Amino acid sequence: FKQTGFWKFHRRLGIYLTNSLEKSEAQQNLLSFGFAESIAEEAREADKIKSETPIMVVIGNPPYSISSSNKGKWIKDLVEVYKKGLKEQNMNALSDDYIKFIRFSEHFIEKNKSGIVGMITNNSFIDGITHRQMRKHLLETFNEIYILDLHGNSKKKEKAPDGGKDENVFNIMQGVSISIFLRRAEDKKGLGKVYHAELYGKREDKFKALNESDIQTVKWNKIDYSEPYYFFVPKDFRLEEEYKVGFGVNELFVNFGSGIKFRKDNLLIKKHF
Repeated sequence: FKQTGFWKFHRRLGIYLTNSLEKSEAQQNLLSFGFAESIAEEAREADKIKSETPIMVVIGNPPYSISSSNKGKWIKDLVEVYKKGLKEQNMNALSDDYIKFIRFSEHFIEKNKSGIVGMITNNSFIDGITHRQMRKHLLETFNEIYILDLHGNSKKKEKAPDGGKDENVFNIMQGVSISIFLRRAEDKKGLGKVYHAELYGKREDKFKALNESDIQTVKWNKIDYSEPYYFFVPKDFRLEEEYKVGFGVNELFVNFGSGIKFRKDNLLIKKHF
């Protein structure tokens, strides 16, 4: 700080501790819970920034958790646009914390009409069926979307194209991707463009490739997405029309159901085996 002359600035460093997914008013009552004035003041300053200051850059590595503890009304209402028109009975995937952080970031860039978001997250949103409306909404907001898929999903038992081992860059089972969302200042018309690249292989090889690359040197492939899924990954739909000629399982069988459901696993299984 002495070398940069910061102490002559006579203002605090603009770094604040806050829950990004809580609306401003939700953190205003800290004093009533016995928090020190300094902490309450920090919360007020952070809330002022979130509510009044144009936010043009958001970066981070948000948590991935379907069992989210962030269930505030403000963020839940924001995420509802990702569920619009969906008829799935189970939409838990859209309640994951990382989805909420992407929506949080999009909201502020959307409000500001320009800006950039850079995140490394769970990569399920780039091709998940339930995430199709989310992808469409992101395309409506941003001019350009760059997806660097780092793979490493041990749940899918992913392998490198040469059959070799594919490792995660983190000590987790879920695959991850780096996403860069760009909104330019001009009036936006139509849906944005999507560019995709990917890395397979050992963790150290991925780290090496990332350290030696930037957004201009990565070999991006433009994605020709289409409705209704708007996939952010390459897909081969050449046999789609032939597939549609077939019939569904529900058409093949006269009667169908979900089979036996005890719904009392704790009583019938857990205590006996």
